[in-house]
Formats: sequence, structure tokens, C-alpha cells
Amino acid sequence: MWNDGIKDNWRKLGEKIKSRQCKAQHRNHYIVWKSAFETLKNQTGIDSELEKSIKSEASKWYEILRCVLDVKLQLALRNLSFRGSSNMLDEYDTGNFLATLELLGKHNKTLQFHLEEVSRHQKQGTRMQAHYLSWRTQNEFIMACGETVFAAIIEEVLTAIYFSIIVDETPDLSHTDQITFVLQIVRLGSDNQWIVKERFLKVENLEKKKGSDIAKLIIHVLDQSRIDLKSCRGQGYDNGANMSGVYKGV
Repeated sequence: MWNDGIKDNWRKLGEKIKSRQCKAQHRNHYIVWKSAFETLKNQTGIDSELEKSIKSEASKWYEILRCVLDVKLQLALRNLSFRGSSNMLDEYDTGNFLATLELLGKHNKTLQFHLEEVSRHQKQGTRMQAHYLSWRTQNEFIMACGETVFAAIIEEVLTAIYFSIIVDETPDLSHTDQITFVLQIVRLGSDNQWIVKERFLKVENLEKKKGSDIAKLIIHVLDQSRIDLKSCRGQGYDNGANMSGVYKGV
């Protein structure tokens, strides 16, 4: 390794780097890299054709993934379901995600060829190396987009400085109590008019229902989100009217 012998001793680093550059191994690696670079630059030889093939394949997958991501964003933006009862293409109950991709494929040859290839493998029962249409990949895309949106919300709240918080408790389909966090901020719009924006932050499972436990959870969520509780200027809690005894006082 080039840093062998340096470890934590960084004194005279410039001299050590120059000494490394003068070694035969370093010069040989530089010559090999420079020769490959010039070959690709002049567009000659087998390496150049290989480079063109790689760029063409990368361009194809870029276009396919762009279509896949656009569909996911549109469905998520409108709170529409992704999956149906079947994951097979060319079937009626494939769900909104695959059905929309099939529609786009009628106007995009690259996507159309990809969907035909996926459908062929599905019918033959063979496995493709990658097609980015599975439910696992959909979930990965959704999580990545969610992280991006969450970061944008936090940045928006931190920019506005002051905020109000709304907390609501509700059970899900499995009867697990969950608590939702919504933030309200005031920002100056593009027309120089102050506007109120409401941003959904996240959902957390609610294991304990005492007021003190809920308060601790709220503080924990805000700390995780890098939001200072001291900047809170308003609070709103649902089910507050029927809370009594140890279950009040959030």
C-alpha cells in the first residue's frame, strides 16, 4: 500500500509521496492507464468498441429506471396502490405499477423491449439477473424516495425555525396503536405572502399510552429529526377530551 509505514506519522508526507511516485511499480501503472486512456480517446481498437457497448447498455438501463421511478413517484404522489393480486405481466390484475409501465411501453421502445423480455422469462419460469419490477425493488425505491422527502421536510422546518406539532393516535389494520406526527410551519411564498404549510413527518408504534410516555416519544422523534423543541409554538392532540387520570398530561 502507498501509505505503508506512514500510519499516524504524517510529517514530511510530500517527500514520501514523491518517493513513491519514483518507484517502478507506480510508473508502470501510470503507463498502462495512460495507454488505455489514449486508446479510448482515439476511438480505435477493441477497447473502444467495448466502451461503446458499455455506454449503450448504461443508457438503456438509465431510460428504463427513469420510467420505473417516474411511475412510482406518480403513484405515491396520488396515494395510489402499487400492487395487485398478480405479479405477472400481460394480466388484468397486475396492479397500478405494472399496468402503468405497460402503458408507457407502448410509447417507449426501450421499455417495451424490456417488458417483453421480463414477460418471456416469467412464462418460461427462468430468472433474470435484474429487471427492477419486483415488489422488493418497489419497496427499496419507495424507501429511498421517502428518505429524500423526509430530508426535504426537515430542511424546510429548520429554515422556518418555528413550528407547531399535531399528534394523533390511531390503530392500524392489525389493531396496533400508532401515533402520527404532523408539523405546521409558516413560510414566505414566492408572491411575498405568508403561507401556512402542513407536513406529515412520520408514524411510530405506540406501546405505552401514559401522557408521560407519549411526551417522551414526541421529544425522541423531534431529537432524531434534529428539530429543537424550544422552537415549538403550538401543540395539538387528538383524543384529549376523553383522557383521564394517568392517561392525560402530554
